Amino acid sequence: MPKKVLFESAVHQFVSAARAIARERAGEDPAAEAKWRAFLGSMRFTYPQQGVLGVAWEQPVKGRCEVSFREAAFYTRGDSKAFAEMQPESKTIAAEDPIQRKNEALFAEHVLRAARLAGIPAEKEGTP
Repeated sequence: MPKKVLFESAVHQFVSAARAIARERAGEDPAAEAKWRAFLGSMRFTYPQQGVLGVAWEQPVKGRCEVSFREAAFYTRGDSKAFAEMQPESKTIAAEDPIQRKNEALFAEHVLRAARLAGIPAEKEGTP
């Protein structure tokens, strides 16, 4: 069975964004920590169609959503001379990684939408 590399990359990006947001929010609001932990621990992923990540969770409020990762920019392979030569042109070799920054913003938006559906406030309590 062929590996679904883009799907696996999207799962990694989603989970990484969720963990980063959970750490940030737990530090701001200790009451949110348990909700984020339950949310992260109950996540399950499916691949309903090309370019789409299915995300389901059981806690704190059971739900699911679909996330398009068609706008995500994934890295160019670097294991052959031809691919390695394309990296400077696509600006993937730099001190500041524009692909990483774009993906972080895109997946953070998706995570916050899923978190709202799960009953986790997008912002800490009392923030407008």
